[in-house]
Amino acid sequence: MKEEKLTVKIELVGVEEATAKAERYVELLKEAKSLADELASMEFEIGIKQATDSSQESIIPLDEKSITKSSDLLTRSLKTL
Repeated sequence: MKEEKLTVKIELVGVEEATAKAERYVELLKEAKSLADELASMEFEIGIKQATDSSQESIIPLDEKSITKSSDLLTRSLKTL
């Protein structure tokens, strides 16, 4: 079988733009992970005021576990990326 050589000119359109977008995406992921880590290490207390009538107010504390769960979920989600 005779070998034949074939020369083909290929032009890739949009590769530079796709590469720039991918690099930006990686930077955003790094920033998001950093922010998630900062949020996960923060400690804060939240209280909700509930008016029982026009003259009384009572404080209902927000469950600390629900805040921790949300923060942990965000951190785990970003670590899987």
